[in-house]
Amino acid sequence: MEITQFKASIEEAFADVPYPGDDNITNCGYKENFGSACWECIEIADYFRSKTWHSHKVKDLRYHEAALNLFTEEALHYYLPAFVLAELEDPEEADVIYDGLIFIFTPSGSSGAKENVQLLSPAQRKVMIEYFQDCLEEGGEYLDGHISQAIDALSQ
Repeated sequence: MEITQFKASIEEAFADVPYPGDDNITNCGYKENFGSACWECIEIADYFRSKTWHSHKVKDLRYHEAALNLFTEEALHYYLPAFVLAELEDPEEADVIYDGLIFIFTPSGSSGAKENVQLLSPAQRKVMIEYFQDCLEEGGEYLDGHISQAIDALSQ
C-alpha cells in the first residue's frame, strides 16, 4: 500500500478514539503520587498530558518509546497511531518504536498482548494487520516470527 494512503487509513481508523484524560496516561505517572510512581512514568505522563496523538516529532516519540508498555489501556489505544505514523515517517529515527509496536501485540512479547488486541475495533485491527504485513513483505528482519504472531493475534 502506498504510504500516503496507508497514513490516511490509520488516521481514519483511529479518528474516534477518545482522549484518555490528563490523569489516565500511565499507570503510575503523576507527580502527586511520586512516592509510588517511577520517574519514567512521570516523564511520559508529563509529555503526553493534554496532547492529541497528532503532530508528534519522531524523535520525541522515540525518546518516549517505553510508553507503549507503560500507558494505560486507554492511552495506548489513543496514542498508538502516533507511534505507527512515526515509524512510517522516519523508520531510522523511530528506531526501536518498531520493536515496541510488534511486541505489544505479540503474546510471547507482552503479557498484555491479548488485552491490547481487544482494545482495537475491527477497522483498527485491519490497519494494524496491514502495517505488519507490509513489514513482513519488506523482509530480512530478525522479528519476522514475532510479526507473524502479532498478525495472528490481531486476526482473531
